[in-house]
Amino acid sequence: MHKSVPLPEAFNTRSSGRSRHGFIATDAVDDLKMTRPVGQKIALAFAALFYLGAVACALGAVFYSSGQSGDPVKASLMASVVFFVGGGFVLQVIGTARLRGLLSGEPHESQSEDLDRD
Repeated sequence: MHKSVPLPEAFNTRSSGRSRHGFIATDAVDDLKMTRPVGQKIALAFAALFYLGAVACALGAVFYSSGQSGDPVKASLMASVVFFVGGGFVLQVIGTARLRGLLSGEPHESQSEDLDRD
């Protein structure tokens, strides 16, 4: 059973998207019910660790004091912040991707409607 939310008619992309209460059913609720594979859970955990590493390197760069103006240690800490933020973002995207049809081999319901039309 789809949980329905009220949306403007412009967002109705399904041919039979109306429920009996006049609301448009969305797949967002189905996405919340979908369990993530183990690999995606691991990717999300590492994304959190990468973000923590970025914060730690940023704090290290802020509190590191040297008398030189171009200190290689401070530059490497700032470069590590860029690396950890970029890696964390990529891992977060991997961990939150919707892989319902890709892993199971079954088409998503919008894909199956397209196949039925042909």
